[in-house]
Amino acid sequence: MPTEADAAQNPIRNIGKVQKFAVGTDFEAYAEQLEFFFAANGVTDSKQKKAVLLTNLPTETYQLAKDLVAPILLREDSLTYDTIVERLQKQLKPQKSALVARYEFDNRARNEGETVSQYVAVLKHLATDCKFNDAMRLERLRDRLVSGIRDKRMMSELLKLKREELTFDIAVAKCIAIEQSYKDVEALQGGKEPNSVDLLFKSKQNKKPKPKKEAKPPEKKSFPSPKEPGDQSCYRCLGNHDHKSCPYKRGKCHHCNKTGHIARACKSKKRETQATRPPVNYVDGDDGDSDDYLGSLEVNNMSDKDQVIWVSPEVQGRVVKMELDTGSAVSVLPYKQYKEHFGHVKLAKSLVTLKTYTGQKITPKGEMKCIVKFKGQEEELTLQVVETPGPALFGRDWLSKIQLDWGEIKALQLSQTPEGIMQHKVDQLLRRYKSVFSEGVGTFKGHKADLKVEEGCRPSFHKPRQVPYALRPKVEAELKRLEEDGILSKVEYSEWATLIVPVVKRNGSVQVCGDFKVSVNPVLLAEQYPLPRIEDIFANLAGGKHFSKLDLRQAYHQMEVTEESKKYLTINTHKGLFQYNRLVFGITSSPAIWQRAIDQVLQGVPGNQCILDDMLISGKTDEEHLENLESVLKRLQDAGLKANKEKCVFFKDRVQFCGHEIDKEGLHKTQEKIEAVVNAPRPENVSQLRSPFTSY
Repeated sequence: MPTEADAAQNPIRNIGKVQKFAVGTDFEAYAEQLEFFFAANGVTDSKQKKAVLLTNLPTETYQLAKDLVAPILLREDSLTYDTIVERLQKQLKPQKSALVARYEFDNRARNEGETVSQYVAVLKHLATDCKFNDAMRLERLRDRLVSGIRDKRMMSELLKLKREELTFDIAVAKCIAIEQSYKDVEALQGGKEPNSVDLLFKSKQNKKPKPKKEAKPPEKKSFPSPKEPGDQSCYRCLGNHDHKSCPYKRGKCHHCNKTGHIARACKSKKRETQATRPPVNYVDGDDGDSDDYLGSLEVNNMSDKDQVIWVSPEVQGRVVKMELDTGSAVSVLPYKQYKEHFGHVKLAKSLVTLKTYTGQKITPKGEMKCIVKFKGQEEELTLQVVETPGPALFGRDWLSKIQLDWGEIKALQLSQTPEGIMQHKVDQLLRRYKSVFSEGVGTFKGHKADLKVEEGCRPSFHKPRQVPYALRPKVEAELKRLEEDGILSKVEYSEWATLIVPVVKRNGSVQVCGDFKVSVNPVLLAEQYPLPRIEDIFANLAGGKHFSKLDLRQAYHQMEVTEESKKYLTINTHKGLFQYNRLVFGITSSPAIWQRAIDQVLQGVPGNQCILDDMLISGKTDEEHLENLESVLKRLQDAGLKANKEKCVFFKDRVQFCGHEIDKEGLHKTQEKIEAVVNAPRPENVSQLRSPFTSY
């Protein structure tokens, strides 16, 4: 660590300047700026960094730092610069609630005089606390930019693109290009070309209510409107000059190909735009009667019902189904609903001007004061009554007074996505066949395993193998469980008996396996039945987009064995002799017996494949996949078989099956298997060289 003498020999160079920290500003940004200052001046000593930081803190922040590190003193060497910065950051910039951050993000519109680049920077900053994932972040930024840009031309250009074509970067580039075109036209005309964002604010400056019949003097506009008498607005380019001196007097319109005007002022283009306006539900409002206010809202066609969120508050004693719309500044009631249910309530004159996303003006029939109740809350609120075929809207003015359960709403939104709808269908299917996923061991109906041994063979009896004392309690617990489940039965005598092998599983429990290779397997008449190859499995599932996998619970144990076969399945333990009542792992014939039986159960069901206790189901469409899954579950239920729900997966893009990964693109080796081969140790003798080949 550098000494004070070293520090004196290497004083801080004066590259750049450190400002004092201002209370109320972002300390994290200030600390980051300090790091750049230290890097520029070659400051690496922690004591020097601490000294620079503390000397640039105001008194109240310095006192805060003392309190945060107490009882350690700031001058002590054990207290580092990094520790002080970390404590101050936690105190001065606490974690903001994601719900609050998203509310601020959704309500941030472009301000007067704010450039597109400045507005985009603000949106990106607000999005940092919203905890959006990468895909959602860009989508939400795009939507907020479109709805909050407050420029008619920019909105019109962005709405011409399809939703899937309009990315955030494209939206920003188009808005900046249009903004630059305003400046270029201004430079060419030698006067100010109005930016339509200014229209949002002039109607709100020093606005005062006027008597009802008092003549209203003409308001001085920042630019003349073509509809006002005596103005000098040019019909050729909509510029602020006389049409006779317009530089586009001989220009050609790129829309109608006529000479004498440009596309921006083309009347035929305006008529076509109005004729092709989509129907909209959403409106926004201005607290006045200015016709220049443009709503910045999301267009919602009447066909987009899958994405609608409904709330049902009680309005004047009657439950009203309303569409939740955070993009609408006001809450709206269709005039038809008003006449049907609230005709007895007198309407007051509305001072709000409403406009749709596309600029279409909507004049309210009036406004209605009403008592609203929702989940224990009660408020007196206002509804704008509008002649519209759309639904009632629950807007931001009500949201500021009525608290909603956003967690419940988010869950509802997810359930309305295609994935959520399919998950709901799967959940219904699992509830319908809940017996397949119930606890306990199933019993395979109509099938019993019958084991045959060579004629004249001698019975094989083996004494119990010593079990380590540390494993004995677990082995005894497993034997007790198997006996309670009816898989094992205690016997006093048997001509056949084999050793047990306790296998410790990942969860710490023990699986008891019989070592039948030393007893019955050498004399067993093994049954032959082919297991499916992995290539055949994929060929049978070709064309599937999603995959479901079922894992049968203790598969072999679900099949009973004949009385004559039980004697061959006797195990000898330190607790005595036990006889298996069910088919067991380790018997040579078990895979063939089980595979033949399960193939018979699933015969004729399309889009499925089973290897022993693992089943894979798919379909060329999600509907076909769901039908195939239901057919498999019905067959399992009828056969008395049970599956382990914790190990089952449904409608996944990619699943692991028999050491391979399967998706809609094909069959892939798992990375785990590849790494096992690549990282295998180099053989150093003949035995090690043979080991991979002799293990099969």
